[in-house]
Amino acid sequence: MIIREEQQQALAESMQKDFEDRMVVHLRSGFAEEVKDRDELNLREFIQRGIDKAFFYGITIEADVSRFIEYMICYGERFDTNKNVEWVQPPLNSEKLNGTEKMDAIDRLNYIALYY
Repeated sequence: MIIREEQQQALAESMQKDFEDRMVVHLRSGFAEEVKDRDELNLREFIQRGIDKAFFYGITIEADVSRFIEYMICYGERFDTNKNVEWVQPPLNSEKLNGTEKMDAIDRLNYIALYY
């Protein structure tokens, strides 16, 4: 069976929409206060920007993209370039780490920043 490019594109769009749907529910339940002022369209656009930004850094696995978007919620949409959280920049810009390793490193550094 041969999958045409149009079919691949439709499948990718469907998968992204499914991810967006799950992220909307996740953010509304786990980050209700932070997203309370965002309507459906605004929240979806935010999630789409998060997906694009995560991909830019080589973060492509759904669970890692989800964590990336959570950091956008907690530290601001531009947390990846924000001087107040500059500790995220070395892992994000590392060419030696894959996407999961980048997010794991950020999780560890976030823990240190919060508790030490």
